[in-house]
Amino acid sequence: MRPCLVVSTDALNQSEFGTVIICPITTTERPRFKWRIAVTPGDLRLTDTGWQPQPHWVETDQIATVDTAHRALRHLATVVDEEKLQMVDDSLRMMLHL
Repeated sequence: MRPCLVVSTDALNQSEFGTVIICPITTTERPRFKWRIAVTPGDLRLTDTGWQPQPHWVETDQIATVDTAHRALRHLATVVDEEKLQMVDDSLRMMLHL
């Protein structure tokens, strides 16, 4: 399972619904996909510390909702770099036309 970036609010993440909204993270660069945000492991807080020290891209075009019981949740990440977080937010706004 690929690593994922949690993009839902803390209110949803901690709610009784048992779901989180995520964007997958990939090591495959697609230069024409301008809405994919480049990140390094240093930009993220990771639950899986086995990441390779290479560039990764947040796939804001692949938004998904997953059950918190799902095995993918072992590979979650949250953005700790404010500039990268703003770039992810801007990309999601563009993708969702908000």
